[in-house]
Amino acid sequence: MSNFDESKVNRQRDGKFGFKSAGVPTASLSDLSGESPENLEKKAKSGEITDFAPLVACNNPQVRKVAAQYGSDTDRDMLIHDEHPSVRSTVASFGTDAQRKMFVNDPSIFVRYTAVFDGGVEVKRAFKNDKEPSVREACAGEGADEELRSELAKDEHYLVRHSVAKFTNNEETMNMLVTDKDQRVRAIIAMRGGENLKKQLMNDTDPRVLSNVLAATKDRSVVEHLSRCDIPIVSNGAKIRLGAMN
Repeated sequence: MSNFDESKVNRQRDGKFGFKSAGVPTASLSDLSGESPENLEKKAKSGEITDFAPLVACNNPQVRKVAAQYGSDTDRDMLIHDEHPSVRSTVASFGTDAQRKMFVNDPSIFVRYTAVFDGGVEVKRAFKNDKEPSVREACAGEGADEELRSELAKDEHYLVRHSVAKFTNNEETMNMLVTDKDQRVRAIIAMRGGENLKKQLMNDTDPRVLSNVLAATKDRSVVEHLSRCDIPIVSNGAKIRLGAMN
């Protein structure tokens, strides 16, 4: 009976069989003992490490971070409840959205923020009521949908509303923010909103808002209106009075 194993050879272009070239040697558990996290990361990048279980079980969090980044989703599942925030944040960054949702009640702000920042819209929805404004701010950023941003436009913290104003492309959402109590939010709308919103803001009392209206508008009537107003406008970092220039 033949012992020929086709899996151990390559079929060449001419139909003949040739030996497979040797791949990158894999590291065993004994090979990894005493290795620095830096060397382990190099081996993980090069493909020398295929079994990350020893790294998952290591008592050095820097080594476990290597497993969280380069290992499989199964390896990351083992690290979701790791005691060290840097390991959990690495799982949040390189894991799946299902794994990211597992961090919704994580005690670390950084872990939750990372999960939201790298997650898709469903992850952002899961964190939209987070107690920390910086996490909710990330929920409104890149990757969010307009329905979620519309909800977050009503958030109590200006950072969240500012993020909505910065990323939304929805006119209705911008219209919700044109009268926002925080001038930093209105200033973003002044730059990004349509001409109808700029007209609503041309009588604003904040110099930065008026400066942004003036910089972004293409409506001559708005420019002429602002030029007649004796209101300080920020220009090149200094406040000037447009009305005084005429």
